[in-house]
Amino acid sequence: MPTEILVEELLFTFPDGVRAEDLDRGGKRGQADGIKLVDLVIEDDGRLLLVEVKDPSHTGALDTERERFMQAMQARELLPQLAAKARGSYMFVHLMEQDTHPMAYVVVLGLEACPHEPALLMAFRDRLAHRIRHEGEEPWKREYLTGCAVLTTENWTEFLPAYGLQRVPNDTTAGG
Repeated sequence: MPTEILVEELLFTFPDGVRAEDLDRGGKRGQADGIKLVDLVIEDDGRLLLVEVKDPSHTGALDTERERFMQAMQARELLPQLAAKARGSYMFVHLMEQDTHPMAYVVVLGLEACPHEPALLMAFRDRLAHRIRHEGEEPWKREYLTGCAVLTTENWTEFLPAYGLQRVPNDTTAGG
């Protein structure tokens, strides 16, 4: 039976044989432990994907919130938070002895309602990958992630075709 996980308004569907978990448990798990966690961890085909969702296109978002999100992407304001979630999730998975495969980081952006150029996503991915490797005064000695991808809800299935993703609008959804 497929596994379905709802993150805000985005419904992820995973086929049988794929382990997928709501790692953050709606923000309850990581904050209690003082670490920041990504939304999902997916295990299959000899890899672990740490997946963080940012969705400025959710039903309740105002145009000003969307504009602010896009400005934050361009101004690199999101990078510290995203890098901390990658590091915290890696640490959590490792310490819970669930690091059975190499890990990669995937950020999924709900940008359907936000005008953007593909070049912005490529530059954002490059800056995020650099930030993950070099958070402090000197870079980490160990590369703890095998890769970093920035996808949109629109191109998710192009890169991860085995996993479904659809928007399930909810008038009462809050946050982004």
